[in-house]
Amino acid sequence: MTGAASQTQTAGKPGLLPNRVGFRLVAILALCVTAGLSALMLFYSERQRLNIQTNNEEAMRQVTQSVISSLKSVMLAGYADIAQSFADNLKTVDGVSDFRILRVNGDEAFRDNKTIDAVNRYRGDEEFLRRGQTRRVPVLAPNDPNLQQALAQRTIVSFYEQNALGGEQLTFLAPIRFAKECDKCHEEQNGVRGVLKLTTSLDAVNQDIRSTRLDALVILVVSLVLILTVAITLVRRSIVGPIIRVSEAMQAVARGQLSRQVPVFGDDELARVAASFNHMIGDLKRTYQALESEQNKLATIILTAREGIVATDPAGTIILTNPAVSRILDKDPERIRAEGLAGLLDGAALDGERAPGAAQTVEVVEYRDRILNVALTTIVNEAGDSIGSSVLIRDITHEQQLQRRLERLSRTDGLTGLHNRRALAQQLEYEVARASSNADPLSLLMFDIDYFKQFNDRYGHAAGDRVLEVVGRITQATMREVDFCCRYGGEEFVVLLPSTDAAGASALAERLRTAIAREEIEGEPVTVSIGVVSCHDSGCPSGEVLLNRADQALYRAKERGRDRVELAECGQGG
Repeated sequence: MTGAASQTQTAGKPGLLPNRVGFRLVAILALCVTAGLSALMLFYSERQRLNIQTNNEEAMRQVTQSVISSLKSVMLAGYADIAQSFADNLKTVDGVSDFRILRVNGDEAFRDNKTIDAVNRYRGDEEFLRRGQTRRVPVLAPNDPNLQQALAQRTIVSFYEQNALGGEQLTFLAPIRFAKECDKCHEEQNGVRGVLKLTTSLDAVNQDIRSTRLDALVILVVSLVLILTVAITLVRRSIVGPIIRVSEAMQAVARGQLSRQVPVFGDDELARVAASFNHMIGDLKRTYQALESEQNKLATIILTAREGIVATDPAGTIILTNPAVSRILDKDPERIRAEGLAGLLDGAALDGERAPGAAQTVEVVEYRDRILNVALTTIVNEAGDSIGSSVLIRDITHEQQLQRRLERLSRTDGLTGLHNRRALAQQLEYEVARASSNADPLSLLMFDIDYFKQFNDRYGHAAGDRVLEVVGRITQATMREVDFCCRYGGEEFVVLLPSTDAAGASALAERLRTAIAREEIEGEPVTVSIGVVSCHDSGCPSGEVLLNRADQALYRAKERGRDRVELAECGQGG
């Protein structure tokens, strides 16, 4: 939390902290500027170094030429004996670390009597006195490449080397050419009399170079500081500031502040980014509000739904339940989540492994004292991968009770409690088919109440209904449990007698007639006329034929005085 708070606090300040865009921009700019200025300063320093060295070489070259000229003047004037003193005095000149006059073999001249003896022999007299102390001083090897180059090219050769102390020094080897005036004392040999070696220390030159480089470094640092200061100011104002404002707005939006807007200044790319961000946030706010509205609707539907709703994640863990589930299953939400999908219906299997999108509906699941309709569906995403399951539970106990009641009412006469004509048609078809396939006898009784119309006219419909109720009750009580009793219509009744032959049917009909005849309504006896038809194992006609033949027998009972039983004539029963 502390780190997050710190980041939140510093987000509002357009600083140049590490991992910030501004810091990276300035760092990149600093690298580029530093690289550019460094390259420029290196180029400048190198040019200055070369200029200083070139100027120093040129100056020393001129000094060398001047020394050679002076030496020639001394020698031509006949003052050869002071040439070595002249050379020794040059060594004390500021900047000259060594000055020597060499013979062509690399030995220092004026240190022995070789030249004096050669001159005296050449002139034929003893004009020049020999030196008392002599010694050979080798300076350069005869095969030294620089010496050989100077002798061969007869030009000044310069080269850089280190002295004994490790310092850098510049040496010039200048050949002393044989002049015509020299033939007074010297015999011409290869056109070169000797070599002038002048060595100068480069400490002063290197100090100048270091000073130049230091000046360049100071200029580099000052320029870099000024450029970076200006760059940081411009970056903070024109780039970092707008980016931070957009970043702060995005953080606010991430926290749910969809009303946040970014100020738009100017018409550059960052301004257009800010304007696009504001437009995007407006669209996002409208979309969020629409989604929130739809979510509220969906939540209202789920919470107020009468059906129980359960949802799981891909692992099968229950993540959503609505109040209806707890009410239907009589379980609290914590228990439902703890028991999971497998224990949702107390052990009733729910197959979670099915084809995605396919719903499994268990039409009748008996759960405790209820009847439930359960639909289990696998939820898939656009790629077809399973992302969970949903269970829809509907309590259909009342519906089932109503359905059964309606089915019963659709098959039952409301006044007598017996089956109605529609139920008779279905049952008669079934019994005829069973009797035919099993070679089993089947009988049918058809009867109606005698003089029912006159009774109804005399005592009213209420009394007539009571007669129908009594006949229905007596019929239900008199017939066997396997018999199918039906009010056929009006005052007509039909009874199906499975597995009953003509004799048994006649006996049952007579017992029914007698039982009804014992009743009185409004002081009037109630009688019925009954027609009996049977089919045996030789075959059974259709239900319509049986009804027609029973009706014919009933008609004969009416004709023969009523309150009697008539069996269908031979050949009519089957």
